[in-house]
Amino acid sequence: MRGRATSGRLITVIALASLVPAGCATVGPASLDVGECLERPAVVGDIPELRPKSCDEPHGAEVFFVGELPAASGYPDPDEIAAFVTEACIPAYEAYTGVDLMSQDDMDIGWLPPTEEDWTAGTRRIVCYATPYEEGRQTTGSIRRH
Repeated sequence: MRGRATSGRLITVIALASLVPAGCATVGPASLDVGECLERPAVVGDIPELRPKSCDEPHGAEVFFVGELPAASGYPDPDEIAAFVTEACIPAYEAYTGVDLMSQDDMDIGWLPPTEEDWTAGTRRIVCYATPYEEGRQTTGSIRRH
């Protein structure tokens, strides 16, 4: 699922499936690292299309946190993922940017948790990214505090 933080509420937005095949101009969430920029994630069917870009070029998202969801007996439900995002991703945004996310009107966050198939295979990786609140808007340069 991909989610958004909006005015202190976390809303689950879309379902996420397997990685995009290698060799395409897109990558899967497992290949993203903190500090990478990309086009704002789009979804074709249930597969996210993640297109990396240089942070020096106009882009719609920047990865600011990569972590592991806590192990559980089963795949976490959307509320459990949202709780993790609140506890880990929101503070990570402030550490990365130097700005409190909830005090901003122009930036939001999204996240890409593991798929159920990845979870069953042992993957717990979640990627959190910042994106301009206004869909279609892009930024140039990194939002990382220097």
